Amino acid sequence: MFYKYPTIMCLYRKLTTGIFFAIANIATTAIIATNFIYVLTAYAQPNLQFEHVLPSINTNNLNIGTVTTMLQDSMGFMWFAGENIHRYDGVNFKNQTPPTGSPCSGTIRDIKQDKSDAIWILSDENLCVFNQEKMEFQPFSLHSAQNHSLAAASSLHITDNNELYIGLNNKLAIINSARNSIQFFQAPDKNTNSVNDFRCILVDGNQVWIGSRSSGLMRFTLANGQFEYTANQANAQYLIPNNNIRSIAKDGK
Repeated sequence: MFYKYPTIMCLYRKLTTGIFFAIANIATTAIIATNFIYVLTAYAQPNLQFEHVLPSINTNNLNIGTVTTMLQDSMGFMWFAGENIHRYDGVNFKNQTPPTGSPCSGTIRDIKQDKSDAIWILSDENLCVFNQEKMEFQPFSLHSAQNHSLAAASSLHITDNNELYIGLNNKLAIINSARNSIQFFQAPDKNTNSVNDFRCILVDGNQVWIGSRSSGLMRFTLANGQFEYTANQANAQYLIPNNNIRSIAKDGK
């Protein structure tokens, strides 16, 4: 038996076609997650059209798996990532999943494209970049000998000046646009009873907003390297309702 209302795992607005979204139906008896990818075309509000692009496993045995993040790259390809990685050209899906046991294997936490058109993923073990010539993801290596372990990273943000901001466990990493330097900033742990990974990042000028798994919302100031916390408190009327922050966005104002 399936839940009446499926869970929408992620949304992505495709520039020319519509809105892609992945749905997970959870079987309550076997706890089996099955993803379906749809595209919604909304040219006029009364004429919404849904196209079922692909189920979890189609007739060609293409295993999409659980999709938790999406990207449309500068060439127009759609990337669906999570348990696996597939690239969609509007007709066919191409499996780009790193081989099991490789440095880029594991669940994909995030996928982004930078200002140089490089495509980045955060896997369970590594930060990886797509090699267009070999058509595969490879572990990122700094253009220097500096140590840059990024295991257990959980979020990725790319700024307008092409810097990479990476969220780890109680730590923020910043890779410069030349890709030859990395800085780590350790946040004071406000919740010692659980893992406090940085789940989402938004850079707004000199301020970096970070959503965590257990410590609420943080604001990091680049000028002084200081973290400030905003967390839920009992009977507090105007604070955030929960300390588990999944996403941050900035509006046009």
